[in-house]
Amino acid sequence: MIPYPALPMLIAQSGDIVSDPANERLVRWAVIGLVVVGVVLLVITAWFWHSTRPEPPALASLEEMGRRTYRRLPDDEARQARLDAVRSGAGPQPPEPDDDAVIDTGNDETTSIDPLLRP
Repeated sequence: MIPYPALPMLIAQSGDIVSDPANERLVRWAVIGLVVVGVVLLVITAWFWHSTRPEPPALASLEEMGRRTYRRLPDDEARQARLDAVRSGAGPQPPEPDDDAVIDTGNDETTSIDPLLRP
């Protein structure tokens, strides 16, 4: 250990201290260690960012389809049951349209938004 009074003298002669082979090795290992710590922090940040991003509930069925366990299910009925279970947690589903239902497209002349466009 270097005594405290000798510290200013060592700082003044820093060129000689760094050129020492033992100190060069120490500096290189310190730089390599800091680079490794930086890469590890970058990987952890990317993983954390990816795992915490919000996902809309409507995409839950697509996520389930991408899993290996879904692809290995034996038949289409089991797959449909798995998707129905995922969709039930996503919130209310829109009703399926009837074949006899009339669809209003809103193209009536009286339902125009701008009153100047009415005839």
